[in-house]
Amino acid sequence: MNPSLPQNDSDRAARQAALEEARRTYRYDYEAYPPLALAAEVPPQDEPPPGWKLRASEKMVALGINSAKVDDAEGVTAAHHAAMAALITAERSGGMKAALNELNRLIKEGESSGRPAGLESYRELFQEIELPAVAGTYREDATFAEERVSGANPMWIRRVDAMPEHFPVTEAHFQAALDFQGALGEGDSLEAARQEGRLYLADYAVLAEAEGGTYPDGQKYVTPSMALFAVPPAGAADRRLKPVAIQSGQTPSAETPVLTPRDGDAWLIAKTRVQTADGNVHQAISHLGHTHMVVEPFVLATHRQLAPTHPLHVLLSPHFEGTLSINESANTTLLAPKGGVDMVMAGTIGYSREVAASAASSWRFDAARFPTDLATRGVDDPDALPHYPYRDDGRLIWDAIHAWVDAYVRLYYPSDAEVVADTELQAWAAEVISPEGGRIKGFGQEGRLQTRDYLIDALTHLLYTGSAQHAAVNFPQFTSMSFVPNWPLASYTPLGGGSSAQDYLDLLPPMDAAHMQMSLGYLLGTLYYSELGNYPHHDVFFEYFSDRRVHAPAKQFRETLDGVEAVIHGRNATRPVVYPHLLPSKIPQSINI
Repeated sequence: MNPSLPQNDSDRAARQAALEEARRTYRYDYEAYPPLALAAEVPPQDEPPPGWKLRASEKMVALGINSAKVDDAEGVTAAHHAAMAALITAERSGGMKAALNELNRLIKEGESSGRPAGLESYRELFQEIELPAVAGTYREDATFAEERVSGANPMWIRRVDAMPEHFPVTEAHFQAALDFQGALGEGDSLEAARQEGRLYLADYAVLAEAEGGTYPDGQKYVTPSMALFAVPPAGAADRRLKPVAIQSGQTPSAETPVLTPRDGDAWLIAKTRVQTADGNVHQAISHLGHTHMVVEPFVLATHRQLAPTHPLHVLLSPHFEGTLSINESANTTLLAPKGGVDMVMAGTIGYSREVAASAASSWRFDAARFPTDLATRGVDDPDALPHYPYRDDGRLIWDAIHAWVDAYVRLYYPSDAEVVADTELQAWAAEVISPEGGRIKGFGQEGRLQTRDYLIDALTHLLYTGSAQHAAVNFPQFTSMSFVPNWPLASYTPLGGGSSAQDYLDLLPPMDAAHMQMSLGYLLGTLYYSELGNYPHHDVFFEYFSDRRVHAPAKQFRETLDGVEAVIHGRNATRPVVYPHLLPSKIPQSINI
């Protein structure tokens, strides 16, 4: 049976009955993360499919073996075999929630605890699991700058026209950075960089009121750092972003001086504090708040207001697969007191949850569109910021999704009139923004959907957020964040704690927290299930889309993505660091991990 709009359906009674049943099944809960609208429960049909569970089991096997070898480097004992088996059995019988709880228990009861003997201790956490390449370059300034444009949180830098008064970077600081790196350009100056729009700021003021946690090994810290970067002037041989100065706080003081690359171990410590701040913003805001939590209300509203035969329900369903389930698993395990987040993040678990909820509740749909966000942050011009893999690869994916959605929508909505007349679509839009519904801000046209163009843009944004944007913030958890010295999620000494090599080591997490961060980074950052553009088949003979008119644009979408894959591989062949996270083959169809 082909999809149809409600105004064209001859059996409206059956359509209404299906919606009434869905509204009994998919209900909102506003208590878990006030004021967010999440699912009251996960219906059985939204549990992970067998293929996902198989891949999760494979990851658990690797983690079990790795954890056993970490605890017993000389040989895996019978006790450790039993622990590994318990981890795998937990996932297979009780799902991801049981497995995460078992992983938490194994790490806390294992031998990887206490302070590290040295930096090599963090490398030794990788036994069965391959050590990420960043472990060889993490101390370099080039790596620090690269992670602002292709790391786990590549959407936090913004161009600035003037330096904030409370970040007193001077020409002397700029010249110190230039002299040390020899890469900003001969004769360059802070004023020239400002006038030419070549200054970029990563500001973590959002963490100024952070409440440091203490679980499981004592007081933790995170600083609301500010980091300045510059692009060398036109004509320079290398125009990649360069670090200029860091202030480990929002107010200049003796404990928070402006530091430059010339400041040795003090600079390394300052960079590490930036990484910790960026990691906490990434996990609570960019990742959890701005992908997982903002997509979930759309999942609920789609089931409740768009009948299963509605063409947009058909389009959206594969992009929602597994989202309710993975969110519920995270909420009840990782984000529970004494869970993985409590163990590795700098803030208390209550603070981390509040930051995530605040990020999602203040998120505005239209402002968060990928092209709009780039323009708002002043990073959309490749002539001004030539090297920005997240932006450049993301544009290819956005354009491919937009073309696909445009072709799909026009099959069912010949004009704006059909959009306005679609009662289910209008009810969907109204519920998405309703205080008694999804509570999404900045969505729609005066509370409704009035044009095809807006609908196409909105659906493109929704599909992009649940696929490419989530991939960009999720999978670097392994490549960038699992090697803890590169991206510690908590600091363990306060500001003013010294500036020697030993002070740097003291800043880093203890081994049980590091083991947990590594394990979660591997699990969350390597579990791929489904692939953007590859819609599920009913069987070997029939495509997912029953409407044969859809087959040609769906095929074109897949071919476009194949072309994008080739372009990105070509770019990666000449990039200083490979950026794999927006390769179409590495983008799951939905938020399912």
